[in-house]
Amino acid sequence: MATRNNINPRPFQPVSPGCILKEELEARSLPMSDFAHKIGLEELELDKLLNGTLCLSPEIASSLERLLGIPASFWLSLQSAYEEDLDNYSSFGYLICYILYILRQFWETELAWIP
Repeated sequence: MATRNNINPRPFQPVSPGCILKEELEARSLPMSDFAHKIGLEELELDKLLNGTLCLSPEIASSLERLLGIPASFWLSLQSAYEEDLDNYSSFGYLICYILYILRQFWETELAWIP
């Protein structure tokens, strides 16, 4: 679904739990390779998780809770919301919203002078 704000109007893009995890790891200065092994993943699998191409499982969520102190329910909720957003993002409804967004932008910039 398209959303707008006053600072930078643009269509909504789903955010994966891996994106949030990546920011958390960077904020804590945790090396990716060491962290991957601590949560029971290969480095390539962690990379896929961070890029949103590997689904965050309940087992991974439990490992994240154990190592980071962030509840597994938080991670699973993010994964669920991400999957729902992807469904909406790729659906026909999103296409309609995006077309309306473009038309609204055109109307505001090109046709605003018409009374």
